[in-house]
Amino acid sequence: SVTSSGQLDSERIATGLAVYDTVTGEVKRQPLDSEFGFDTDTMLWRGTELVVDPHFYLDTPTPEGSAARQGLPVVWDVVDDTVVRLSVRATALHSSARRTGSSLILLKGRQVTVRDLDGALVVRTKLDVDVDTLAVSPDATRAVVRVSTDGPESSSDQEQEVRSVELAGPEAGVSRVVPGVKATSIAGWRDAQHAVLVDGRNGVYWSVDMGTGERERLLTLPEVNWGPGTTVAADALRGPVVVGAEPAWVLNPIALLWLAGLLGVVLMYLLALALFKWRHSVRL
Repeated sequence: SVTSSGQLDSERIATGLAVYDTVTGEVKRQPLDSEFGFDTDTMLWRGTELVVDPHFYLDTPTPEGSAARQGLPVVWDVVDDTVVRLSVRATALHSSARRTGSSLILLKGRQVTVRDLDGALVVRTKLDVDVDTLAVSPDATRAVVRVSTDGPESSSDQEQEVRSVELAGPEAGVSRVVPGVKATSIAGWRDAQHAVLVDGRNGVYWSVDMGTGERERLLTLPEVNWGPGTTVAADALRGPVVVGAEPAWVLNPIALLWLAGLLGVVLMYLLALALFKWRHSVRL
């Protein structure tokens, strides 16, 4: 791990996985066999299964850098507490890979491959444009991609053009510009026609029609959203929009401290006044 000062924290190198249940507070852990620990930039959910693409360190990591080898993807079922290593080596697994249904999406150059977790091929298509992020529709027939201006598999945090791509049929690999739409990242699909795009400048998630470019605001993240940031579950992206009511009064913790301090001063004054009156009555 890396500290807030940017230095490698050698005392907290990952040696396993952990999942925290936000409802019960339970923490489940699963160690991964490694001599020096591992790192990963890809962790994908498939229902109750966590799919991890680990890179195992070959020696003790240091701030100056360390060599690592890519291992086989690991699938951990957090309910059954079972671990399976996939037979398909994910040398093409991109950090922007996305989960869709029961398939795993791999990106290498302009080639998109969709496989079942048992390795069976679902679809493979060569795109007509370089992309840096993508998400495949639930039926694996279309993809929404963010165009890369710096070559295949490059990455940028700037707004980029968004396109819709057919993955099957006579027009497989052909991309079409979504009119008037740019995005800093892609969250996934809302339904067969709408993808969820993110404007990282203001933390807004938009539901965008892949044909017309019409959009609807789904979610706005808090202004302070430290890395690695927020990942919204796929089923939440497809859920209904619920308009929340603003609270009538929001408790300000700073104001609360001032109020507590003021009450403390008033209480001390009243106690001092009571003590003074008591001592005066005793003298009389």
